[in-house]
Amino acid sequence: MENASSTSKAILSTSHGFCYKSVFTFVVIFGILGNILVILSMLRQRRLLKNNFYYLVFHVTICDLSYLLLSVYHLYVVLAGQNLKYGYLSVCIAFQFFRELYLIFGAYFMLVISVIRYRAVLHPLKPAISHARLKFISCFVYLSTLLISFPRFYICIHDYSSRLPLAYAIVVMWVRAFIWYGFPVTVMAVIYWKICRELIRQNNAIKSMSSNANTCGKFKRLLHHRNWKAFVISLIAVVCFAVGGLPRHVATFFLPTDPDRSIRYRVDQLMKYGWIIQTAGTCTVNPLIYGILDKKLLSIFKLCQKTPK
Repeated sequence: MENASSTSKAILSTSHGFCYKSVFTFVVIFGILGNILVILSMLRQRRLLKNNFYYLVFHVTICDLSYLLLSVYHLYVVLAGQNLKYGYLSVCIAFQFFRELYLIFGAYFMLVISVIRYRAVLHPLKPAISHARLKFISCFVYLSTLLISFPRFYICIHDYSSRLPLAYAIVVMWVRAFIWYGFPVTVMAVIYWKICRELIRQNNAIKSMSSNANTCGKFKRLLHHRNWKAFVISLIAVVCFAVGGLPRHVATFFLPTDPDRSIRYRVDQLMKYGWIIQTAGTCTVNPLIYGILDKKLLSIFKLCQKTPK
């Protein structure tokens, strides 16, 4: 009986490991290929980069691709059946600092996109943000995020589990979760709620127009349709980011608060699968959202185009 039980556990563990590795491989490889296609599509249509929305989407895609490329070594370690040892300073800096840094870069660029959509919907008469100012905002996002991420770099140098005081580790991890996840998700939720309410109000106003509307009315309908489309695309990306990052950030609350390691195995499993969910919900799914829902970015996917005679 004991041999049969151990054999069944071994088979279950093997199948479990195979499924984990397969999903991990698919998430990383599919995300890299998808983000590359979106970048090539934008470079092929450079006029899109003059639009503020697509300019910011381009930065989000670059950040997602960088995050996934830094995850290739992690994928190799998993496929080799080894453990990623964060005790080495170089590995910790590469995977615990820079990889997550690119993730939060993308989150704050999504926050900037929400502000741009807020101005376009609630204040349509205000002039659009100039391209030069948008470049300045992009540089500010990179530099400010790098600054607020310094405590995470400090933890990479001083392992919190053995060298840092427990109270300091708890504060740093909680502040990190708020700045890197809680703050952008909360602000974007409030902004998109206001945008949705305004779009519903505009939709009701447009429906009340007579069927024989003039050119101005037709223009308002077209503008409203574009605003709804951009709103849906951006909202889906934000929802995927929020849902994908939730399990992993919940697990971080338990890492430094369990000195006896009584629940460390369960937390490690949550972190293990939470990382895949986070990667899939942020970096891998974005090419589908921006590439398929937005038809302007589908040109690179249509490789067999007819050449004009």
